Amino acid sequence: MTSYLDDSYTKNYSLESIESAAHIFSIYLKSINGVDWGFVLTPRENNVTSLSFRSLPNSVSSRQIPEEMNIGGGHDGAAGGKINLPPKQALENVIFWMKKNKPRILQ
Repeated sequence: MTSYLDDSYTKNYSLESIESAAHIFSIYLKSINGVDWGFVLTPRENNVTSLSFRSLPNSVSSRQIPEEMNIGGGHDGAAGGKINLPPKQALENVIFWMKKNKPRILQ
């Protein structure tokens, strides 16, 4: 599962408000019934997007994508990174990476 807000929506809010909402949603990811992992993309200034990956135990490694894309790192259950693209293109890059790479399943 993933989520992002494009510029047509975020232009009405401060970066601080958007960051607060993204933090809440990244916590919420782990509580969605039937969803083992996901990530949130948060727009920053200058077309930079931060990514927050979350996963449940015994699902996929949250840190694999940001580490192997060389955009960040973290722990198996929570990781993050930044990419120099607006959210829509950042999402496309992550999806492209996932199509070429298999997620590492945690035991």
